[in-house]
Amino acid sequence: MLDNYLEKLKHKPEHVRRNTALIASGVITGIIVLIWAFSLGSRFGGGDKQASGADPFAIIKNAFGEIIHRAKPASQTGQVLQGAIELKGTAK
Repeated sequence: MLDNYLEKLKHKPEHVRRNTALIASGVITGIIVLIWAFSLGSRFGGGDKQASGADPFAIIKNAFGEIIHRAKPASQTGQVLQGAIELKGTAK
């Protein structure tokens, strides 16, 4: 079944093949992320936490929130450095 589909896909235009590859890789990545998200509770909180209803998506949300919170000062530092570079450039 898959062999037949791949043979038909070989004869289609390149943009169709690229779209198919993009969709397939997105689906596979999504499945891997879901498996990873549901396994977080057992890795970090132990099996009891997963059984008590720990939400893996809340864990992910909190982790990304912390990353963004830490990245904000770094981006402000970059803006300060960019301003200093611009000032140095106008002083010439």
